[in-house]
Amino acid sequence: MKKRTCPNCGYQYSFTEYLKKNFLIKFTDTSWHCSDCGSELTFNPNRRFILTLIGVALPIVLNSFIREWLQSVGLSYMISLLLFIVASFIWFVMIFSHDKFILVKNITN
Repeated sequence: MKKRTCPNCGYQYSFTEYLKKNFLIKFTDTSWHCSDCGSELTFNPNRRFILTLIGVALPIVLNSFIREWLQSVGLSYMISLLLFIVASFIWFVMIFSHDKFILVKNITN
């Protein structure tokens, strides 16, 4: 199955549509209706767990290395911390764009 794709009809969400639906609009509700067929979808919890480990663990592990490097280039502590936070957020969004969905309820047309 492709990433960000409805398992019922095969509709693939674009990167921006995925971000809008799942990061900007929904913070508590984990299910939504497919834009194409109307089936109820949710995230694959096993894949989401693995993506969380990758998305969160890597910035934590690299935190001190990256901030030290940014400071060695001549940036202040606060600027290097801010750049690290922005880069970590971008990394987190990119990792979670590889989500896969599972069907909760099939809506037949």
